[in-house]
Amino acid sequence: MFRFLHNLITKKPFFAIFFLLAWLFLPFPFTSYHKTMEAMEQKMVLKNSIVDLNIQKQELILLREYLNTEAYIYDAAIKLGYSFENEQVIDIDFPKQQNMNNADPSNWWRREFRN
Repeated sequence: MFRFLHNLITKKPFFAIFFLLAWLFLPFPFTSYHKTMEAMEQKMVLKNSIVDLNIQKQELILLREYLNTEAYIYDAAIKLGYSFENEQVIDIDFPKQQNMNNADPSNWWRREFRN
């Protein structure tokens, strides 16, 4: 082995320089390639997590919209045992209706939906 290296250095210095440079610089592209691949994988994982978070955000928005609806409040009240059978509906605008002129064209909906 020593004789081989001695002959390589003394008789063919170009090959010695080539092997030295190859020994020094070949591992770097290999490790940088792996680091690049790991970075790309992490980027894909982060993109997928962002997509998942956006889906969860949309689901939470829809859930919040549903929880703010009257249907949910009504269903929740029924589940809690509240009964709507003896409920009295009070028209807040009833005193105004008494004073309204039925001939007024802007009150057509009051005439249409009058009890």
